[in-house]
Amino acid sequence: MRVSHLVLLLGLSASSLAQSKDSTNALTLLQRISQHYADAKSYRLNAIEETTTIGELTRNWQRSILSAVEDREKHRFEGRSDMGNAMEVSDGTTEWVIHVEEHTYTRKLVSAAASKHIINMSEFALEKTANLRKALANLASQYQSAEFLPDTELKINGRLIPCHVIHLTTKDRKRKIESTIDMTLWIDKVHETILKTRENSDTYVAIRAAHIPRKVATFVTYSVTDLNPELAPTLFIFIPPADAQLLDEFPGPTGGSAMNFAGRMLPIFKIKDADGASVMIDSFRGKPILIDLWATWCAPCVEALPKLKQIYQDAKDKGLVFISLDRDEEPKVALNYLSQGGYRWQNFHDDGDVAKFLGESGIPRTLLVDAQGKVVFDKVAFDEDELRDEIAKLGPEYASVGKKAACAPCAVGK
Repeated sequence: MRVSHLVLLLGLSASSLAQSKDSTNALTLLQRISQHYADAKSYRLNAIEETTTIGELTRNWQRSILSAVEDREKHRFEGRSDMGNAMEVSDGTTEWVIHVEEHTYTRKLVSAAASKHIINMSEFALEKTANLRKALANLASQYQSAEFLPDTELKINGRLIPCHVIHLTTKDRKRKIESTIDMTLWIDKVHETILKTRENSDTYVAIRAAHIPRKVATFVTYSVTDLNPELAPTLFIFIPPADAQLLDEFPGPTGGSAMNFAGRMLPIFKIKDADGASVMIDSFRGKPILIDLWATWCAPCVEALPKLKQIYQDAKDKGLVFISLDRDEEPKVALNYLSQGGYRWQNFHDDGDVAKFLGESGIPRTLLVDAQGKVVFDKVAFDEDELRDEIAKLGPEYASVGKKAACAPCAVGK
């Protein structure tokens, strides 16, 4: 054998050996890093996830901001996305789940909270947050091989950090999956923590028997990774804001159903008067309030107005405050309609903000609130006799308002 051929063979052999060695070392490093996250007794993780989904007829970009703090049995998880902003706080005994924009929360003993409620859309990012550490701790267990890419530097919080780079593909996984995955990890050389991940996958959306192809690119950047830090006990205590509403359960995950507030305090929110000035709903507190959500384009709403007018006439001198909230495009349309029909109560315009507090619902929707701010009646398509009976229960002065037929509901929008 010629010397040149021998050198070539030796070179190929050495290259194969190096590649095998690199593959083994990359997997070993990945296993060691996953173990760091699994062994941590406490941790703090802040991350930003950006996902781009592309199909033949669609392109969608989403960002989620995730913040997780945990100390053994205590935790504080916060997740924000375009679907909503939610938190989960546990002091080890009590667990609070908070829907920030909706100003609502639940409070349960940890033992009772163990059986999780159905995930609301507001909690999608929160679920990602709660699984941050677990996903990193279990990452290596999904793979049987890995490879190094060239080392690099990654800029995090304005600082250049030397990194190992590990590459993973579908063929590296222990278990076969239908999707094609290509994943890259940037790892802090000094602290052996994951600074960034990039995952590209070819997947599909299943619609009955059809599989609609999708390409998904997901970047997760960890701006804070602190394993085994000392954490202040105050992190794990939730003090509800004054305007937050305590619920037994959150409404279901479907977007079209409204939250029924009967038996609960009316949330505090702003409404706009005829001149566009903001009025706080709790400014009426001290007297019972009847609230009618309606629109001129909603036939059942218009049909219900004469019944409401009679109730208004029967109860206004007894102290009942009557207000309506219209959902028309222009406030003047509703005001003109009420004026022409001889309806003399105060009308306010709902430009969409009220749904954040009362939930999306069909109209007409009627709420009766007692003088302390507690909702005693909340119905879409009210029954007049039922409503009159509830008004009569407000006090002896309302006893004469009692009894008189129902209206059918209108859709959420035109």
